[in-house]
Amino acid sequence: LILKHKAHKHMIQLNPSKEGIDFFFTKERDAQDFVAFVKSWAVVRHHESKHLVSHDANNTAYRYKRTTCIEICPVSREDLVFLPPKIAQALGGLPALMLCTKMASV
Repeated sequence: LILKHKAHKHMIQLNPSKEGIDFFFTKERDAQDFVAFVKSWAVVRHHESKHLVSHDANNTAYRYKRTTCIEICPVSREDLVFLPPKIAQALGGLPALMLCTKMASV
């Protein structure tokens, strides 16, 4: 899905980890666009944080390391799934409440 919609074009690195997959971007805006893409296709929990890396007191310059965490909601058979209205409409006008009867990896 990511490749099909070319959401990876600004990604500079991809690392699998124990908790999931780490995506790396050079610009914060590129990462925000990727998060928006994932949020448009899946139900996610989203958290952002930034940590001060360095500070120059002479010219008040700050460098931050920004981290964005996206947790995709796991769905299994016989789960009742609620889709927000915007996502349901984007997926072809699906109903807001659906019962998962089959699982497939796409």
